[in-house]
Amino acid sequence: MQMQPTLSLARLRDPEVVADRLDAFEVHVWCVALDAGDWILPDVLSCDEWKRAAGFRSAAQRREFITSRLALRTLLASYVGERADSIQFYHADHAKPGPAR
Repeated sequence: MQMQPTLSLARLRDPEVVADRLDAFEVHVWCVALDAGDWILPDVLSCDEWKRAAGFRSAAQRREFITSRLALRTLLASYVGERADSIQFYHADHAKPGPAR
C-alpha cells in the first residue's frame, strides 16, 4: 500500500493530486491537515453543514469540522467526477454520514 503524505486543502484542489480512480479491492487512505487556516469555500458546504459547524463552541473545532468536510467533499467529487457542492449525504441517528446515492 502506498501512503499519501498529509495534504493541505489547497493541494487537494490540484487535479493531479486526486485524479486517481479506485480499482476493485483497492483502498485509498488520505491524511489531511485540519489546521490549514482560513481556506474556506462557503458555496461548497451545505446549509446543514454550516449549521453543524456553528454549533461548535471553539473556533478551532469549528475550523477542523469545516476543513474536514471540505476535504471529504473535494476527495469524493474527484473520485466520482462531480462538483464538490453537488455531493449529498444522509445522516442516520448516531451514525457517520454516508453518500446519498
